[in-house]
Amino acid sequence: MDFFSDVRKIKPLLEAIESRKIPVSYYALDLAREPLEIAVQLLSSEFKFVQCKALWASFEDCLNWLDQEDSGHARLYLSLGSSLGNGHFNDAVEALKAWRERAFTRPDDRMLLSMDGTEDLDVVWHSYHDDQGLFEKFIRNGYEHSIVS
Repeated sequence: MDFFSDVRKIKPLLEAIESRKIPVSYYALDLAREPLEIAVQLLSSEFKFVQCKALWASFEDCLNWLDQEDSGHARLYLSLGSSLGNGHFNDAVEALKAWRERAFTRPDDRMLLSMDGTEDLDVVWHSYHDDQGLFEKFIRNGYEHSIVS
């Protein structure tokens, strides 16, 4: 897994939150421990208001952890091109049912779910990195207009 790709996907959102001085905790979840730790270390060094933490676990482990964690704040779950969005449809539906039942405990809890539409890594790479930076501008504009300060 390319942890630099994962960092690039989440970094614009975290930068938008940081620029608004919104204190949040970002929990990165992955089964691969070393890339996860490196990604969180890279992100943590750049932010003051966004606290980046690693959850070396499966989705099921994360749901069990959420049963114990209760900050009282609304939660935003991000699944950016992960197995929730890229797996088989029926498996994704079952997994999302578990998230709905166990993770969405507050009225304002939300999930941003995306998927990569192909297994061709070159196509996926270029879908996130165009020469003019238009995709990044599009994402940053969406973040700017969607984050409540």
